[in-house]
Amino acid sequence: MAQHARRLFIGLCLLLAACLPSHAENLASVRNGALPAVPSTEAIRALAVVDGRAVAITQTQAWVLNTAEAAWRASAWPADAEVLAVAGNGKQAVLLLAAQPGAPGGVPARTERIVKLSVNGDQPTTTPLPDLPEPLTDARGALLASALFVAGRNPAGAAVLLRIEPEAAAPAWQVLPAWSGPGRPGTLLAQTKALHLTLTGDGTEPDRLWRWTTDEGWTEKPPAPGQVLPSAGRATGQAHLLYLVRKTGSNTAAPALMTLHTITGSWAMQGDPGVAGAAEPVAVAAWKDGLLWTQASSIQGAGPAAATELRSTQLESRKLLLRWLDWLVIGIYLVAMLGIGLYYYLRERRDSTADFFVGGRSIPFWAAGVSLYATNTSSISYIAIPAKAFETNWQYLTNNLVAVVGLIFVAIWVVPMLRRLDLMSVFSYLETRFHPS
Repeated sequence: MAQHARRLFIGLCLLLAACLPSHAENLASVRNGALPAVPSTEAIRALAVVDGRAVAITQTQAWVLNTAEAAWRASAWPADAEVLAVAGNGKQAVLLLAAQPGAPGGVPARTERIVKLSVNGDQPTTTPLPDLPEPLTDARGALLASALFVAGRNPAGAAVLLRIEPEAAAPAWQVLPAWSGPGRPGTLLAQTKALHLTLTGDGTEPDRLWRWTTDEGWTEKPPAPGQVLPSAGRATGQAHLLYLVRKTGSNTAAPALMTLHTITGSWAMQGDPGVAGAAEPVAVAAWKDGLLWTQASSIQGAGPAAATELRSTQLESRKLLLRWLDWLVIGIYLVAMLGIGLYYYLRERRDSTADFFVGGRSIPFWAAGVSLYATNTSSISYIAIPAKAFETNWQYLTNNLVAVVGLIFVAIWVVPMLRRLDLMSVFSYLETRFHPS
């Protein structure tokens, strides 16, 4: 009778499962918004976010958004400090500047100077770091823990990867092994203990994707599903990278917001970020749970001076994930469990409880052993720990090794003792050994 009840319940669950949608539903939604327009007659050349506050930089001014996100305050900005790229994570920001005019070997399109950006009150301030060992073209930066990484190509076209500790007593650049192959650095993102670099080609092929760690060095990953916009990316969460991606070979389609899961290497479409038409964002920065950018003006004859509107897109978890069918499955499951329990309670309430607690003391040794180890296993064992080991190392394997030793002790000493005492459960042993309270 019990087998028939179980079979009927399992069959009902399979029938309901067959009615569920066959495709996975995205658990995140995209929320687009806008910030107040920067009241400037100059084009915004760079965006940075320091401690959650947006900083817009033009040729001669730097504008800081107040804490209420309602108005901008202007400050003077040195005209020779041309920002070519920004490395930031929403809390810290580092500016990659062009070489000063007239500097030895200085070319305006090459990055040579690095400064750390701070905001004191409503005033932006910069702290210079040591100059790069050599000028770099298409330089991109990323902050990882206390280190700053910069990737680019030197005047000879060779790939270069540099590292520096900005807060060190005497910060100095360290040259690291670089990636191989062609392509211009498009984005450089840091997450956990790894760097992720996208390389842009001639526009006819998807961007290449490389991953760097101190243990494995550079490894090439499957390419992006299109062309990642320059500097249009950020790390979010523990294993996701957020990008603005445009279809390969298309300069007219608006880019889409996509995420890369760094553990599985899978890409997912998140939605429309609200980029107007095919206009390229001229500056992008990490902002809250998404990205902040400004676009070039589409007005004929207006020139870059009209690029003052700032727009944002953020990922947010959906609030309502359970539908009527979900609640139906949960309800049927609970009712079935209560029904089965009530049925066997009424049928066997006058019998011994040994069948329930110890299986009538007739369980074979192999089944007891499987049950003993299964008790120590959960969804974390199948999902979280393998993912953590894949991303880092096999350190978590020691947990299972220790668990085996502990279970051997339980199987050899504890379980036989409980069987000799003829107990129903561990709780009855505690009651006998100490006190019912």
